[in-house]
Amino acid sequence: MTSLFLMGATVATEHAPTDFGVVSPERQQSCLKAFSDLPIAFRESIIDLTDKEEILRSAPQLQAYDEFCLERWESLRPKTRESLKDIVGFFFLEQSGSRELTCAGFRINERYVVTAAHCLWWRGAQIDPKRLTFRLLSIPEVAFEPTAVENPRDIDDDRLLTDREDFAVLRVETHAIPLNIPINSFREQLPFTDYLLIPGVNLYDYWIRNANLSGDWLKSVRVNKGRSCFRHQFDDIDQAVAARCVFDICQTLEAMSGSAIFGYDHVRQMVFIGGIHLRAGLLGNDPIIRQRRECGERESFNVGITLPKEVIDLAAQPGK
Repeated sequence: MTSLFLMGATVATEHAPTDFGVVSPERQQSCLKAFSDLPIAFRESIIDLTDKEEILRSAPQLQAYDEFCLERWESLRPKTRESLKDIVGFFFLEQSGSRELTCAGFRINERYVVTAAHCLWWRGAQIDPKRLTFRLLSIPEVAFEPTAVENPRDIDDDRLLTDREDFAVLRVETHAIPLNIPINSFREQLPFTDYLLIPGVNLYDYWIRNANLSGDWLKSVRVNKGRSCFRHQFDDIDQAVAARCVFDICQTLEAMSGSAIFGYDHVRQMVFIGGIHLRAGLLGNDPIIRQRRECGERESFNVGITLPKEVIDLAAQPGK
């Protein structure tokens, strides 16, 4: 899962604005204070997600963070929302009579949905994808059911995943909602310095409000317009690896793994998917994870990968 991040450096003035908009410096300062006021377990993303009582006790601080650091789905321009609503969705796990919001995902055609491969594991155990349901922003009350994993990983421990391998393509029949987007909406290249957009659900708001799945969960969808929400470049790692890794300082939360990373094409004036959001930049002390995750450890950063060619090839296939 991903973690809360403090927004840091601002974007240089020569960077072209995008269709997503950017928060003011004053609002960013309010966000910094709201972040610093969070209990340390939330700031360092070590909160036990099963401890709902602790989350409820911290509700005032979490709500302040939500107010000043995240933007509601409705804050996006209508054109952007229209472009994304039939693509972006979220996975829910049927668990002992309840439905846990687990990860984000995105459609690449009317047959396949992409998410992070580690999202097919739940608290150390691999889960049957048929226990998941996928819900789109455009029709949040409808549950689509995955039937299979198109690219299964031959591992028995999700710690063995590399960053490059951490994507899963699920077969999810969504023909009821046509997806008419050009193939150039899916790209292997994600420019540096341009602002990014990573839609997600504020899991804490979802729990505090005790949201339901009849569409009420849509009120917890958030985006980030922070001034450091762009792809950063580092020179101290192998350049072939660096080309695949996406480092950003966008505001993210648990249950946002698997989200599409959207960029903006200024020439064609269109949004496109250029990557997949995976995890927090900190790796912890597990030696297996530290060895396998080739993008490495970047404190205060998110880590994602550029969109794999395998995904783009599947997106080009007829969806029916």
